Amino acid sequence: MSAQRSQLTTANLADAIDTWYAATTDGDTVVITLPDTPAIYLTHQPHEQVRWRTAGRKGLTIPLPDARERLAMVLGSQR
Repeated sequence: MSAQRSQLTTANLADAIDTWYAATTDGDTVVITLPDTPAIYLTHQPHEQVRWRTAGRKGLTIPLPDARERLAMVLGSQR
């Protein structure tokens, strides 16, 4: 199990989750930082699942489509 720390900086982060998931393996993690929001840690899980955790909080494992939707909501609240 490896830890991969990188930042998704594309214009559409919600779509970038699919690219990240396809390019990583179980246990790989990406950190998403947004202004005025705690860091979001996404960890690749098997069977198209993602572990979603924000800094200082417990995480939860959710399906990949739910992670896309959840990130879209976070991004929507940033505007």
